[in-house]
Amino acid sequence: MANIKELAKIPERLSGGHRLCAGCGASIIVRQVLMATKDPVVASCATGCLEVATTIYPYTAWKIPFIHNAFENSAATMSGVETAYRALKKKGKITKEIKFVAFGGDGGTYDIGLQSLSGALERGHKFVYVCLPPDTELILEDGTIVEIGKIVDEAINLHSKKGQVKVISPINKWQTLSYGMSEETEKVEISPIKKSLLSWNGREFVPMKAVMAQRKDSPKCLIKVTTSSGLTLKLTEEHPVLIDGPDGPEWKEAGLLKKGEEVYSARKINIFNNDDFYLIDLISEDKNICVTLPADIKDRINKQLVTKFGTVKKAAQHIGFKYWQFKEVSRKVNLSDLKKIYKKLPELNWELLRNSINEFVVRGGNVIKVHHRQLDENILYLLGLISSEGYIRKQNYGITFVNKEAALVNAFENAYLEISKGRKINKISDKNGIWYLTIGDPIIYNLAKIFDIKDNPKELVKLPEPLIIAFLRGYFDGDGHCSIIKTNHSRGAIIILSTVKKLLADRLRLLLQRLGIAGFQDSREHRFDIHISSSKDIMKFIELIGSNSPLKKKAMREVKSLLEERKPRGKYFTLAPRVCGKLIKELCNKYNISITAIDKKRNICTLAASKRRATKQKIREYLNKMGDIVFKDPLIYKINNLLIDDFYLDPIRKLEKVETDFKYVYDLTIEPSHVFVPGGKFIISNCYNNEAYMNTGAQRSGATPRGASTTTAPHGKESYGKHQFKKDLTAIVAAHKIPYVAQASASNWNDLVTKSEKAFAADGPAFLNVIATCHRGWRFPQEKSIEISKLAVETGVWPLIEIENGVWRFTYKPKERKPVIEWLKSQGRFSHLFTEENKSIIDEIQEGVDQNWARLENLCNSTCKVA
Repeated sequence: MANIKELAKIPERLSGGHRLCAGCGASIIVRQVLMATKDPVVASCATGCLEVATTIYPYTAWKIPFIHNAFENSAATMSGVETAYRALKKKGKITKEIKFVAFGGDGGTYDIGLQSLSGALERGHKFVYVCLPPDTELILEDGTIVEIGKIVDEAINLHSKKGQVKVISPINKWQTLSYGMSEETEKVEISPIKKSLLSWNGREFVPMKAVMAQRKDSPKCLIKVTTSSGLTLKLTEEHPVLIDGPDGPEWKEAGLLKKGEEVYSARKINIFNNDDFYLIDLISEDKNICVTLPADIKDRINKQLVTKFGTVKKAAQHIGFKYWQFKEVSRKVNLSDLKKIYKKLPELNWELLRNSINEFVVRGGNVIKVHHRQLDENILYLLGLISSEGYIRKQNYGITFVNKEAALVNAFENAYLEISKGRKINKISDKNGIWYLTIGDPIIYNLAKIFDIKDNPKELVKLPEPLIIAFLRGYFDGDGHCSIIKTNHSRGAIIILSTVKKLLADRLRLLLQRLGIAGFQDSREHRFDIHISSSKDIMKFIELIGSNSPLKKKAMREVKSLLEERKPRGKYFTLAPRVCGKLIKELCNKYNISITAIDKKRNICTLAASKRRATKQKIREYLNKMGDIVFKDPLIYKINNLLIDDFYLDPIRKLEKVETDFKYVYDLTIEPSHVFVPGGKFIISNCYNNEAYMNTGAQRSGATPRGASTTTAPHGKESYGKHQFKKDLTAIVAAHKIPYVAQASASNWNDLVTKSEKAFAADGPAFLNVIATCHRGWRFPQEKSIEISKLAVETGVWPLIEIENGVWRFTYKPKERKPVIEWLKSQGRFSHLFTEENKSIIDEIQEGVDQNWARLENLCNSTCKVA
């Protein structure tokens, strides 16, 4: 905690007499930050007010070594200086402890300097434009699988009509030639896009927002990467892939990859889909299926049709349905017609309807009564059995399940009887003891076709985990295998899912990833298999999915017994990153812990030299033996991040140059992670605060808040100022997994100085995001600078938080947050919002602040305590 008496003893490092405005937030912040250490300090500063007004050649207000950088280079410059300092210190040429600080504003940090900052924090991250062929699949937030070419083309076509598509060229001729691109194909089309797709936030694979889409003429060749687990991805040569390096995760261009290098692949993918999967929604396109409507609902529909169109007959002509369906209460109504009516009459409640229907009628009078109105585990188990050991025919909605095992025949019967009330099952067997079970059911038939269970069940990926488990159990019962494998030296275990279709194997792998189960994809003759071979994944499969087959249950019990009694050996899916051994040894040296005390065979030494590999479990055992003495060390957080089970290391088996036969390649810019995971495969990088550019005239920047009027985003008849919310740079930096990140304000001086002390003391990069008021750009009286800063904190516009070794917490929380309108009223840049036509913008800004506050509270969770 900062002590004001102690701070007063530290000499000023920024002298008075500089030409910054009276009340400038930046000068106050610089003074407070530099009070946080007694050690010598070297500062760098990007071009901007702080540099221009403090350093007017040949004079300077800085009393410490000061480096002026180009707009975007502050972080990169300081990174180089700090590296040189460490080299000189190692040689004994420097003995003093020196601190380094880089100051940057909106341009130098939020916008064009973001790449420099990211590179300094993450080492090796590169910002490029193009990467993927059009048929590369992406997984969206709700689990929908789409091709990148389709969504980017749609975005560009849509926004080109609005004049929102930009066309740019590479930075220079060297870039064009080095990437093998012809001068004729330099231009890149860039369009806004709003999609959330699978990304990696440093701890788990979750959807994140794509904000920009890029399209470019395709190069002649791409690099096809094939991993040992059977994953393939085609990339442009310059596209970065996250691999396991000797010093931890590192980015490497696809064209420079080597066989045997390990990419970071997804073991578990998380989908956020809150949809209710009602049968009536899924089968409503079948024109042969009718429903029996309750009298009150039919009456309500009739009244609404008459109100809007005059008569039901006129409504039928306008909408396109047969009006006689509504003449009598007892008449059945065609489900597809019903859906048309509800689309035209939004005042009708579709949710009320779907909760009222549990009886379907096939044209001809065949009535089907269902036990449940939504998809359930019985339905998905049945679909899994049909997918593996059944076939479908259109005639009479026929479905046949074929199997020799009596228990599975019974399981099929029981599951079907749990779905449909009183339906008939035709059951026969041949002389070989093979059973054939046939049903004629439009519900099951439609679901089988909608989910495309025989060929491409990609729609299943978006379902809740219990339904995916049920489908996989059915598939495994039909075409799965579990056994113990005996070799000359040991015994192992394996679980296999088989199919004759490559695409179906891809989808089965994705469904397993939804559950956090990894497997190899392999092919033999005309079959494609998913091999689950690591002990962890086999045990998870047995516990989560299991089987209804007595034979397979017995095999699973034997496998489970074997795995519980023997020590699992390391395989691809369990290996820890190579740097873990080096970090463990570093901790031993740092705390004088004898290596033999935690590793009698001294394997840690060979691990540290990258001559041996260890499993994640073995590294965890080493950490446990080290005791509480190292618990709070920043290296522990770094090691634990490398031991997360949501990813595995997948060696590259094959690299090929393949010719392209398509017009464009595509990319997306993801915020805040700057990475994504095409098809759930492996991690690649996407290619692409005084809240404005004040020094050059208060232009709009990435830090400018929504609704603010700036010189380049002014308010007027056509606009209310900046339309977008400000970029969350704190979260972007936190995603780099550095030891210390914080948000602060000059109004809370103690908090700011304390955070600065922590930043200077951090073992690695640290980042402070401090709100800097500007009375000229924000338009308020200069003596109110601290008051305005305090309002930002008290309204929740600028929360005071810190992320220390990955732990999020508030360092101050107002007892009761003030309304955002008080913050807006304090500044002239928002004055235009207080009109009738812009009133809703204030509500949206308040909603955005509330949502961000709720997000931060969720991140802090139960471990968050106000400091």
